[in-house]
Amino acid sequence: MSRSRGRPDSYDRFAEVYERHWTQTSRWFISAVAIALVPRLSPRARLLDLCCGTGVLLHELDAGGHPVVGLDGSRPMLEHARKRVPGA
Repeated sequence: MSRSRGRPDSYDRFAEVYERHWTQTSRWFISAVAIALVPRLSPRARLLDLCCGTGVLLHELDAGGHPVVGLDGSRPMLEHARKRVPGA
């Protein structure tokens, strides 16, 4: 078992690969989650996305007009999220 498993920075080396190759694939699933979730939220509900990764869900929620905060243990993942949702 890898010693890095479970550490907050475990995804640091994986962030670029995820952004380049999996973001588009996961976007359809995340869009479906957002479509199901957003109508159930009160207007201007403040949202926290734990383990936000590269910010794909944050982007969808932000586009729905909700103030969002994303937290992740990987700085490289957060860098992608900040680019995707600068106001988060």
